[in-house]
Amino acid sequence: MGTQQIPEILQIARRITDVTREKILDGEIEEGQRLTESYLADMFGVSRSPIREALRMLAHEGFVELLPYRGARVSVIRLKNVQEHYQLKAMLDGYGCYAAAQKLSEEDFATLANNIEESRCCIEEGDFEGMVSANTAFHSLIIESIDNSLLSQYYNSISQNLRRYAELSLGNVDRWGDVIDGHKAIYDALLNKDAVGAFEAANKHAFEAMDRVTHQIGKKNK
Repeated sequence: MGTQQIPEILQIARRITDVTREKILDGEIEEGQRLTESYLADMFGVSRSPIREALRMLAHEGFVELLPYRGARVSVIRLKNVQEHYQLKAMLDGYGCYAAAQKLSEEDFATLANNIEESRCCIEEGDFEGMVSANTAFHSLIIESIDNSLLSQYYNSISQNLRRYAELSLGNVDRWGDVIDGHKAIYDALLNKDAVGAFEAANKHAFEAMDRVTHQIGKKNK
């Protein structure tokens, strides 16, 4: 393979990764489903080289498991993985809020306040997709405000995988008020430039999300 072909293969692989990830999130490709190179190559009409790279990317994100000599399969949501993801999210969110306490602008605070109000509207309308989007945007704004490219990279990576748990975390509209209360506690601490309080509020909020997800997994497994 010529070196000039590598960027093109990576570009194709990223496109395949994005599309396959969305199919997994939408349930079009199910948990535990085998993903052979030939199946994906036929689906996307490409050679196997970008397929192999895409599978490596998806495995790095946690969406698939690579099976020696057997191809790959969509990873199954397991309690241990959920706990590990949310433990990492709690740490990143906590640090992000701690660091952002002295950096957020008036415009940032206005955006966060509007986000909380939009979330309240989602409760009134029962808008699940809107609630998921607002929840993601709230935390992403805080992380991006720090202007730490490596932190943003790690956070975006874990956020992709956490999207698999969105329905387990936010599927019960009766709990959406708890989510907004968590955001309000974070917002108030940040507004008061209370870095430690913001860390604690964000940390608590992430573990509450983990509890919602693990509770739903427990109900499914009964």
